[in-house]
Amino acid sequence: EVVLRPAGGKNVLIVGQKDEAILSMLSVAMLAAAAQHPQGRLRIVLLDGSSPGTPERTYLDAVTGALKQEVVLSREGDLADLMAGLADELKNAAESPGQDRRTTLIIVNGLQKYKKLRPDDEFSFSADADERGNPASNFTKLITDGPALGFHVIAACDGYNNVTRYLPRKILAEFETRVLFQMSANDSASLIDSPRAGTLGMHRALCYNDQEGSIEIFRPYALPGAEWVTAQGAP
Repeated sequence: EVVLRPAGGKNVLIVGQKDEAILSMLSVAMLAAAAQHPQGRLRIVLLDGSSPGTPERTYLDAVTGALKQEVVLSREGDLADLMAGLADELKNAAESPGQDRRTTLIIVNGLQKYKKLRPDDEFSFSADADERGNPASNFTKLITDGPALGFHVIAACDGYNNVTRYLPRKILAEFETRVLFQMSANDSASLIDSPRAGTLGMHRALCYNDQEGSIEIFRPYALPGAEWVTAQGAP
């Protein structure tokens, strides 16, 4: 169980190459969040790096179609506008403390596929950069400042090397919860200060809580069937 309260660091990072298990985690996270919020009190922003026509894309379409909450999809060339808009909302929320607001859950399926979110792309030239802002910079703001104001990021990345490219150590620290699949002991130690993920095996994962320093080994759920997904969205 992962609880995302309005507080700093309440983001989740999932690292590994178990695509089906990660798809299951992201899908169930969206469905669970939608079920726990009154209608209109949650917005899900999905950055989906899956390819058109793949089973993964088809499955996520079924999940988002079943949700009874607002869903914003980003799959094409609208990333800069989307990140700039969310950053503007974050700024407005910071300037209006105490105001009742909805929760925004930002799901990133395949962080490594979004090159515009890499910090080293920050100075790439764009004719309208002043107007649209920089996606990597705005993404960082959402990670660091968002949780306390109800903006939470759940990002999945394929491995430690890409984590380091997209999330410098200072930003990685803003992901209080980290879910790891089997990887090298060195990569595990770099991500959670423990080599435990190096001995997980094929059908296990671990959940690390940075604030508590705890590690919980678990067996990920299989991908839920389409009928179950549809039933969760039923009134």
